[in-house]
Amino acid sequence: MFTQFVPPIQVLASPARELLRFRVLRDGLVTPGVKFVRVVRNFNTSGQGEIALEALGGEFTPYVDVLLQELADHPDWVVYVEDSTPPARVYAQYLSIPGAGTYTLNVLTGSGGEATEPGAVGTLVRVDGLPAAREVLVVEKKLDGDWRVAGAGKSGDDGAVTVDLDVVDGALYALGLDDFGTPFSPGLTVGVGRRVRPSVFAGVLYEVTEAGTLPASEPEWWPITVTEARELGTARAVAVRYYQPLAHGPFPVEMT
Repeated sequence: MFTQFVPPIQVLASPARELLRFRVLRDGLVTPGVKFVRVVRNFNTSGQGEIALEALGGEFTPYVDVLLQELADHPDWVVYVEDSTPPARVYAQYLSIPGAGTYTLNVLTGSGGEATEPGAVGTLVRVDGLPAAREVLVVEKKLDGDWRVAGAGKSGDDGAVTVDLDVVDGALYALGLDDFGTPFSPGLTVGVGRRVRPSVFAGVLYEVTEAGTLPASEPEWWPITVTEARELGTARAVAVRYYQPLAHGPFPVEMT
């Protein structure tokens, strides 16, 4: 009697992808004319991991789908914008792209738009009383009641950062922003320090302490009261609290 061995059929899940697009402004305004947008991993490379788009109707690019793993591995990108409408301008900036969404790019020409004055503000970020590395966003409420972004930066491990500002005429407020983490995706490769967000968020994130890949299905998440690291696929992670944005202001600014 012969027994035939039939290997099990393995169904592989498709890698998670995210839809994103760019909105291109000129001096804060929507203008006609096609703008070309190119996104690369860093300043010295092109080709690999590159996204090239054009803003249709002068404002929005089409949506493009990108591997979530690609965004997780390279959260910070260099974005180039070319606007050939006279006076032609080429603009570049570093941009964090954590996931799906519409990302606004503002090409500054030095003419038109709002007149701003340069300034700076020193900030110190603390979490539970201790210095921490966090993003800082400074917004301005103008005299006409409209809000605008005046500047942004990220503190170091000592919690300190000086944020360069472009100020119009209003009151300034600083917001400290916690890392909201990467949404859970089956099989996603995660490095040490990466935060993972459950699909049903309840105020707790999971910070990776040992690199690996996330499990094929979402685990039973553990509460913040569990202080030791647990397995998360082949990785290990510890539960950490998510802190909602904290605002401070209005505050004076040192003009430069």
